[in-house]
Amino acid sequence: MALWIQATEITLLCGKLASWTRETPGARRMICEFCPECGTRLFHRQESRPDTISIKPGTLDDTASLAPIAHIWLDSAKPWSRVSDECLQYPGNPEDFALLFARWDERRMLPERVDGNAL
Repeated sequence: MALWIQATEITLLCGKLASWTRETPGARRMICEFCPECGTRLFHRQESRPDTISIKPGTLDDTASLAPIAHIWLDSAKPWSRVSDECLQYPGNPEDFALLFARWDERRMLPERVDGNAL
């Protein structure tokens, strides 16, 4: 899973990050940042889009207000996976992330829900 946010919305409260870089299936370069103490991968960022960070949502304490925009790698999804018809769907890695980022930008511009949580 990936939770895309603006890099300016992140504050590292303690410790330092280590990183490694890999090439994605779409021939882009992805910087993968992790905790050098335990090895947990925390963030990804594309070299071509350094202002955006992908947080690994499994590292968050509270994910109640999160809602997916897309489902990727559906060719390898388990039969019990819940896939929303409202989300973009891809059998593998998207060739181009432009539509995903556009949908994400649209979601970020929506007003807050009545319960006060951002969508």
